[in-house]
Amino acid sequence: MLVVVVVAVIVVVVVVAVVVVAVLMLVVVVIVIVILAVIIVLLIVVVVVVVVVEVVVVVVVEVIIVVVVVVVVVVVISETALGTNESVLPHCDVRMACIHHAQSHYPDTGPTRHSTRSIMPDTRRISC
Repeated sequence: MLVVVVVAVIVVVVVVAVVVVAVLMLVVVVIVIVILAVIIVLLIVVVVVVVVVEVVVVVVVEVIIVVVVVVVVVVVISETALGTNESVLPHCDVRMACIHHAQSHYPDTGPTRHSTRSIMPDTRRISC
């Protein structure tokens, strides 16, 4: 009878040990699966953020390039179409004002009856 009790106790201990080990293994597997799922989600988020940032940066750079090209083309076309005296650039207006100022203060800069000089003043002598 004692042998049966000892065997029964051993069987119960072994069964309990197997169940405890199985539960612990299941908990470990669940923890590993959760950790892997979190890592995968974080990787997906990082990839999406990197792709979005890259697309935004590329679009911004392209817009800047287009704006610069359009401004340069407009300035070049206006310079070509209007000529230097009526340019949209401010330095030309300043130059014309300087020439008018010089013509009013230095009448000898214009052509004379006997000279063949240009009607434009010698701007090297003029400081506006």
